[in-house]
Amino acid sequence: MQEHQQTSQRPAFTVIALWAETARMLQRHAGDLLRVLVLPALLQLGLAWQVMRATGEGRQGLAWLLVAAAGLGIALFATNCHRVVLGDGGPVRSLWGLRLDGRVLWYLAWSVFLVLAGTLAFVPVLVLGILVVPALFPGMDPEELARLFEWLAWLPLILIIHLLIRLSLVLPATALGRDTHPGESWHLTHGHGWRLTLGLCLPAVAVRLFEDVLGRLTEAVGSAPLTLVVALLATLAGAVTVVALSCAWRLLGPDDDPTPEAPLR
Repeated sequence: MQEHQQTSQRPAFTVIALWAETARMLQRHAGDLLRVLVLPALLQLGLAWQVMRATGEGRQGLAWLLVAAAGLGIALFATNCHRVVLGDGGPVRSLWGLRLDGRVLWYLAWSVFLVLAGTLAFVPVLVLGILVVPALFPGMDPEELARLFEWLAWLPLILIIHLLIRLSLVLPATALGRDTHPGESWHLTHGHGWRLTLGLCLPAVAVRLFEDVLGRLTEAVGSAPLTLVVALLATLAGAVTVVALSCAWRLLGPDDDPTPEAPLR
């Protein structure tokens, strides 16, 4: 009976409910979220500055270093972000307010797994595009074929993104230290997959457009300090997606998982 009452207290999962919960959590935990974002943001901004100053082969090497550091920084922030929103205190060890343990590395590992899964799923689409599209439209030049393939690739790309989002609840579960796997996320999102996809993707698309506008402004002005400001704003905007994923877990996670309202201190 208690389990039934706990389940009934949750609002029905809709896109609006997810966005409303995200806005509520951003307002409630704004201070804590900014605190755990400081170190990862400084790490990425510092490496971005070094890449801008480097040239030639050194620039390429630093670019790969930036990718690796960005992945670790995102995992570090996202793991602690989920803990803040979901009210999990985590271990005692900390660095600048960030709780450090194996959950961060597991989060990074699952993130890489999802990226690789999406990449491998897109390989057959890419192969078909290279082999089939030119054969079906022999009169087109390479640029026209490339544009046509971009349009044709949208449908399988949307399906792949939908698949990955249905598996993505493994990330907040990992941040909470649950012994979980993608199959549990698939089960929890059953019947809610497309609503979850819309709820997470539309803010991500808005963030991407925001980043694109800022990037064009940076190129037009050509100012290195402005580039760093743009990178910082993009990092703050991208953090909204992590909070939204936390809120998806709040709304869809198992009934035995506590989701306290109090901010993490």
